[in-house]
Amino acid sequence: MSLKRSVLRRLNTEMREGRVEKKYLAVVEGKWPHKEVCISSNLKKNHLRSGEREVVEIS
Repeated sequence: MSLKRSVLRRLNTEMREGRVEKKYLAVVEGKWPHKEVCISSNLKKNHLRSGEREVVEIS
């Protein structure tokens, strides 16, 4: 997320204190009925053998 340790520490602090707003983009298949949709649900993560994580569905 950051090449500088000081910036990474500050970012981690701001995330922990809830001062960072996270936004995600989704790759969807087919025709999307709206230009933009806001989903405020928890995301279910799948941990892969390689250590990567992917979101597989909205819970």
